[in-house]
Amino acid sequence: MKQIKNISPIKVFSFGPAWELPFASCAPFPIKLESWLRLTEIPYEAIVENNVNKGPKKKSPWIEDDQIRMGDSELIIEYLKQKHGINPDSGLTLAEQASALAWQRMLEEHYHQVWEYLHFVTKEGKVASDDFFKQLPVLARPIIKHVVCSGLEKQLYERGIGRHTHDEVVTMGISDIDAISHFLGDKDYFFGTTPVTFDTIAFAFLSLTIWTPEISPVHTHARSLQNLVDYCQRMGERLFPEKIKPLREPKQLQKAS
Repeated sequence: MKQIKNISPIKVFSFGPAWELPFASCAPFPIKLESWLRLTEIPYEAIVENNVNKGPKKKSPWIEDDQIRMGDSELIIEYLKQKHGINPDSGLTLAEQASALAWQRMLEEHYHQVWEYLHFVTKEGKVASDDFFKQLPVLARPIIKHVVCSGLEKQLYERGIGRHTHDEVVTMGISDIDAISHFLGDKDYFFGTTPVTFDTIAFAFLSLTIWTPEISPVHTHARSLQNLVDYCQRMGERLFPEKIKPLREPKQLQKAS
């Protein structure tokens, strides 16, 4: 892979950290972008910004790169690929690229809804999400949490997941986790012996299920699948070595009460 040297770090704006995760943020798309930047060794500066209205697309994350301001992790990654002439997916066949895109859409469009429902709509999720909101000013925290959780509940109803019963959503989430576990199998990474862009996406969503409080049967099931637990630890050691020592153990995470 082409080495990126002697360039100014790009500024990455995103929600702040939570749940003692080893990332600059605690949301899937910022974790995806940070992991991709580490995979490609592109220097960056992580900046906590919880007000998404400041971003060009009013979503997290976004970047500033010289005079360029850009939102959406997928568009940012494509921009950086073109700018630096670097592509961790260059070794994939067209069929593998198509497969990676299909799996990406499953995680980002379907499982993402499941994850948001479990973390911000359910009773257990709202308790665990206190750690997500504690970075906000104390007086404004309850109001902002109510607005965010209510807004997500409405959004998830409009998108579809929120129209199902709790048990139905859990069943869907477990099916997603089983599918990704079967796809990984006994491989080190999803497309072989080295990680590609899809690995940064899978790692973001899996770590946010395996390394966060055990608030649902989906979380319990995910951390019972040894290949996914090992995968997260493997990716963590590779991309965040200064923060993944000793190896994280899901069973040591404090459960929501």
